[in-house]
Amino acid sequence: MNIVVVCNPENRRADLFCNAARGLGLAAPQRIAYTSILENEHVLDDALGPNTLLRIESPGENFEVERRIIARGADIVHTGNAGRISEVDARNLRPDHGRIRFLRQWFLGFGHVLRQIQQSAVTSGCSMLNTPDAIRLMFDKRCCQRHLQDRQIPIPRLLPELVSYHALREQIQEERGRRLFIKPSHASSASGVLAYRAQGHREEIFAPIALERVAGEVKLYNSLKVRRYTDRTDIRILVDFILREGAVVEEWIPKASLQGKIFDLRVVVINGRAQFTLPRLSAGPITNLHLGNQRGPVSNLRERLGSQCYDQAMHCAEAAVRSLNGAFYAGVDVLIPAGFGQPRVLEINAFGDLLPGLTNVHGHDTYTATLKEWMYAA
Repeated sequence: MNIVVVCNPENRRADLFCNAARGLGLAAPQRIAYTSILENEHVLDDALGPNTLLRIESPGENFEVERRIIARGADIVHTGNAGRISEVDARNLRPDHGRIRFLRQWFLGFGHVLRQIQQSAVTSGCSMLNTPDAIRLMFDKRCCQRHLQDRQIPIPRLLPELVSYHALREQIQEERGRRLFIKPSHASSASGVLAYRAQGHREEIFAPIALERVAGEVKLYNSLKVRRYTDRTDIRILVDFILREGAVVEEWIPKASLQGKIFDLRVVVINGRAQFTLPRLSAGPITNLHLGNQRGPVSNLRERLGSQCYDQAMHCAEAAVRSLNGAFYAGVDVLIPAGFGQPRVLEINAFGDLLPGLTNVHGHDTYTATLKEWMYAA
């Protein structure tokens, strides 16, 4: 069996996957760079065949790939008021580390790249770990959450689609509670996530975002620090920007506590089964580990949460991934409500298996476990 991985070749994700393949005695995977695919739509044709396994890795952490994907989305028609930039201007974008911009256009461009990969894969007759169609759905959070809702998989209550801060203020007048999460539909790693709370005329937002004013222009940047915003002008800017780019607006459900901190679970589901579970502990509402939050205890987790709650959480994660046609593996974020009630799926991450140092009962990391499951299933 030959293995091909579409990736940014310099990225550690590609290294970890290729190391796992070699550790299992498989042939070294061939790395096909996103830059090559963006330059030549037929570059995969010679690499793929009936005896090939294809894995598609994250295109992130590479600015050249980012701006080319944005450029690819320039001429794709879409509705709404999301930021737009021409293909020429996108190709000439300058690095601005951590800048949050053109999220919707990036998604449209990435969707085009995925369709290109899908066409090559189907024509070749190769096998795929996650299909491009499954990845695209997971990268559209609002569509994905609706997909889960339609299949009676527990999720936080979704609000109607909102397009502006003004619409949000009108909506919360009708809400039972005024604590909401506003999440970009097409971002990852908590980029652009807003934890919004209102009480009367007072509002606040917690977000890993730095809002900067430079020469009369407002810019938003990813931040490793979760910041608190209380100024209404700042809040309006943040909410308007994220809603314009497309967002999920959902009920903010208080999370359960573990070791004195709130937590949720990252569950990696492979071949329909929850095989890795990692609690993420935080002092605040956003639990992503790269924001300085902590890994919780993995051992005896079922006993710590209670067998019923733990089993429900695993069932939710497994059902979520099984519901996605073409998804062999995914990372699922699962919320455990305060009081350890019914768990809910927060989101499904197409590239949510990057958990360095975490091993299963067999001593395998996520990449090794995925390949072993594929070999067994095949």
